[in-house]
Amino acid sequence: MSFGLWKDIRIFNSLLVIDDDYNKNWIDPIYSELENEYRGTDSNEETSIFGISELEEGGFILRIIGR
Repeated sequence: MSFGLWKDIRIFNSLLVIDDDYNKNWIDPIYSELENEYRGTDSNEETSIFGISELEEGGFILRIIGR
């Protein structure tokens, strides 16, 4: 049984990246690549939901929820 946001959710993952050389310029290419790969070709066909959060210093967290 599943309810709400978690209905039909099969995958939940987080990736923590810590790197002294990290800068905000990393985010756009990563986001674009994920959007191209996982959003689907039809606007109603969303295969994954993802978000990127920057750490206060030197990194980011990528979270992905997939069907």
